[in-house]
Amino acid sequence: MRIKNDPFPHIIIENYLSDEEYALVWREIEFLESKLKLPEEYSAAKNPEGDYYTDALGISLDVAYGDRGVSDILSIFNKKIFLNTEFIEELVDENEYWNCIKHSNTDYTKLRKYPPLSRYEPHIDQWVNALVSTTLEKAGGAGGDLFFPKYSYTIESEDNKTVIFPGWVCHGVTTLQGHDRYAVTKFIHCAAKM
Repeated sequence: MRIKNDPFPHIIIENYLSDEEYALVWREIEFLESKLKLPEEYSAAKNPEGDYYTDALGISLDVAYGDRGVSDILSIFNKKIFLNTEFIEELVDENEYWNCIKHSNTDYTKLRKYPPLSRYEPHIDQWVNALVSTTLEKAGGAGGDLFFPKYSYTIESEDNKTVIFPGWVCHGVTTLQGHDRYAVTKFIHCAAKM
């Protein structure tokens, strides 16, 4: 795990999922493959003119499952992020910003499929304190990299790699070349308690 504070707070974790977790996540992706929807059906980000920043297919897992415990993806990522107090404390020790995960009271998870020639234009998720994005791709290839245009900074796409960063940092995904890339993305928010 690499915890970085420059050019903005972010974490890069290679081989994020164990072999068992990885197999369960792929089993669920294969089950959901035929159920993936167009951007307008899973609330993809839009530009000010109302056009979607991506043509990637996806599904909001929190909408698809009435009971989060039914989904291996939701269960695994919940355990790895919110129930792993040692992990959270290590992040907070490095940068207090990550208290947003520790004190989160709202999160949503989407599964996206980026087929060849798809991408996600640069955008900002202002309401998101932390994005947890895990790449899954059976066959590697070019493109599908996470990029941050303001900082001229790119994190290369790699199977089973997770990147955690603030949603308010402008980010996008480069065009896929010749292979499919899946992303499980958890949107974490610290809403004000009433």
